[in-house]
Amino acid sequence: HGIGIVTVPSDVYDTSNDLENMFCRQSPGPRYMAVGQFIDGKALILGGRGDRPGHLYRDVWSRDCTIPRASMKIKPNTKSSQSVFVFECDEDGAMQFEYKIFDINERLDVTPWLPAMKDENVDISWLDTKKGGPGSGWYTMYVRGVDTSGNRDLKYSTSTNAYTWFYLQPLPWGKISLTICAVVILSIGGFIEYRRRERKAALERYAQRRMRRKFKLHAMTGGEGVDDWKEVYNKQAMNSVRASRQTIDRKLPVDHHSSSGQQHYKDRKSRRRNREKHRPYQESNDAEFEGTRSTSSGYPPSRRRHHPKLN
Repeated sequence: HGIGIVTVPSDVYDTSNDLENMFCRQSPGPRYMAVGQFIDGKALILGGRGDRPGHLYRDVWSRDCTIPRASMKIKPNTKSSQSVFVFECDEDGAMQFEYKIFDINERLDVTPWLPAMKDENVDISWLDTKKGGPGSGWYTMYVRGVDTSGNRDLKYSTSTNAYTWFYLQPLPWGKISLTICAVVILSIGGFIEYRRRERKAALERYAQRRMRRKFKLHAMTGGEGVDDWKEVYNKQAMNSVRASRQTIDRKLPVDHHSSSGQQHYKDRKSRRRNREKHRPYQESNDAEFEGTRSTSSGYPPSRRRHHPKLN
């Protein structure tokens, strides 16, 4: 019953890569009455009649057994974002190329064989993830030349038609610029909001101090309706200064037995006589500048009145 038990394969082999490397041999076919010519070391066959009656050939055939050898004229540096290749071939008639990119990390073909022309820039910037590519990684570029007879490279070498490099996709400068602009705008907005809140808090503190000062002024004046708080504060300050000076004068000791103490006592007596002499001026001066030292004696009136030695 047939060939017996056949194991069913679990995976179906992908033959697309093999089919891309397989090419049929072309031959002129049987003909007669053709013309042969030998030009530039090549034998040429022109026209002829075919097997069918009245069938004429108008083509030219030649045998080309030279295999073109492609190479890379320009290629990107490894670990860079360069993405331009330029191909060249050692055969003058080979103007067309085919290239393929292989992903080393995934062990898969990124592209099939794609056509390219001689001295044409092959841009592979589409490898960038922002353009839908696989992104940064190790890749291998294969290139083969195609001459007019359809011959292609049979072998690949890392020194000529195969190149392995690490593609580093460029930085997303658009996103970086937008991020920097957003950070700057947010920083400026935050600073403006911080200054606004600081001014608001300062105004609130000023209003609170003003209210506290108003209530304190009302309590100090007993509800007299005084609006100028500076005047009340100045009076309190002068009263406190006057009281402190009176306290210091009461506690100031004077030694009448020492020469310095006697001289000090004499100076006080002379100042007292001057005070009696210039009492009208002193009274007007004290009324105008309350709490300050007298210009004639140098001491306030309270000290002279209450000191026991001067009285």
